[in-house]
Amino acid sequence: MSLPFQVKLVDQKGLGFDKSGLLLKTQFQELKDYGYKIALRNCLSGTDSEWINDVKSALETGLSVGIYQGYYSPYWADLSEATKRANFAISRANMVDYPYHGTIWLDAEGIGSNSHQQIIDWINIWSKIVRDAGFGAGVYCGYNTLTGDEYYYDLTYITHY
Repeated sequence: MSLPFQVKLVDQKGLGFDKSGLLLKTQFQELKDYGYKIALRNCLSGTDSEWINDVKSALETGLSVGIYQGYYSPYWADLSEATKRANFAISRANMVDYPYHGTIWLDAEGIGSNSHQQIIDWINIWSKIVRDAGFGAGVYCGYNTLTGDEYYYDLTYITHY
């Protein structure tokens, strides 16, 4: 079966996907029928009611739902955006009764021309706020995004990466 829209695999086994933007319930069902089990949903997608409906539709098809916050490269240049974005992600998680201690993921794939230290500082601010709200904070990105192990050790509040 070939899917009529692009999704990104979350893991090597193809059990999960992330897709920015809102999906229809029929699209979630198609992804479930294709073998996916986990739908990572971008909390920046849609209005509040559209967001709630998106997550509800995924759950109604039998998919497990995780939450991630997509990146917008200009935000990385402003550390105050880390606080704003974290609070927004928390608000969206609470809207859908996301489980306490559930991980909210930060997509750090598009760091643009910002320095690595700026990205580390931004992620640490974001992840501390998310953790202080009772959720796990995770980050996903390519290994080379932060240029090696030494930077990952500087991510103070991340529970998974």
